[in-house]
Amino acid sequence: MTIHLENLRFYGYHGLYVHEQKLGAWFELDVSLEWPDPDRPIRHLHETVNYVAVYDLVKARMALPEELLETLAMEMAHLLKDHFPQLSGVGIRVTKINPPLLNFQGTVAVEYRKSF
Repeated sequence: MTIHLENLRFYGYHGLYVHEQKLGAWFELDVSLEWPDPDRPIRHLHETVNYVAVYDLVKARMALPEELLETLAMEMAHLLKDHFPQLSGVGIRVTKINPPLLNFQGTVAVEYRKSF
């Protein structure tokens, strides 16, 4: 079973360069959470992963500046596993929208997938 949270938008101050850390930028995240298929239908919230709690964890981590998107994605995946030990895999895609780079048009993204 997989739960997806997609197109999550946050303003943050992630980046290696001083101007990125001062100006900030918009980021978009896609999160996928995998766990073994249940033996029976899921009827209650405690039988699944609460995506509201996932969103709150992602939002809190996005508020802490990080120089590298790679580090951010990896730490976020492990944070989610720590809070939801039933997960068998986590995927995080972090996209920096309109990075403040001279003559650059587009986005920059890092995707991290981890199986547990």
